Amino acid sequence: AALAALIFGRVLMRLSGIAASIATFAMLAMINTIYSNWESVTGATSSVVGIPIVRMIWPYLIGAVVAIFIAWAHAISRSGLALRAARDEPTAAAASGIDIPRERLVAFVVSGAVMGLGGALMAHSIGVVTPDTFYLGLTFITLSMLVVGGMGSLSGGVVGVVLLSALIQALRWLEAGVSLGESTFALPKGVQEIALGVIMIVILALRPSGLMGNRELTLPRSSRNK
Repeated sequence: AALAALIFGRVLMRLSGIAASIATFAMLAMINTIYSNWESVTGATSSVVGIPIVRMIWPYLIGAVVAIFIAWAHAISRSGLALRAARDEPTAAAASGIDIPRERLVAFVVSGAVMGLGGALMAHSIGVVTPDTFYLGLTFITLSMLVVGGMGSLSGGVVGVVLLSALIQALRWLEAGVSLGESTFALPKGVQEIALGVIMIVILALRPSGLMGNRELTLPRSSRNK
């Protein structure tokens, strides 16, 4: 994943704003199309089965901690600070000598490596992988998490993941049906997607920067003094 990010990022990271978003989505669609049709190499739409399922929670917790640590380490590094300056004041950052495409590429490759780790863990959690596993459905959920938590801080991403993961699991549980005495209550299929869409619209309308905005979660002052 990091190698793919390095190859495609050399072009994508020279773009900004909506152009970069559209180009990144186009890359996703292109890779999915190639994977789904190159039968001699990838197996096309055939599922990859037989992946050992890991049911212990520890590998996933360790993976989450590693991902958060990598994101934090990059954010406070020289490259991360330069990228933040380029986000806030791109003209001033470029004038001060910051190579904006290069710093974006570094972040893109680091993100690719972390997403590769996440993809491997997800494959071991479900045991079966198809081209659609990591396509539009997961992309929409990921964007929803960023919108809800906020893209301006690491804490925003973590908050968005925790809140929406809990909501998604609860809705899946309700869609599967809950026994209430002699009757069974079940939500219609598709409620999960509708709920995520409504939440995204509400957050974008009321808090465009997400629940956390640019703020980071910190320990209470009394706890730090101890």
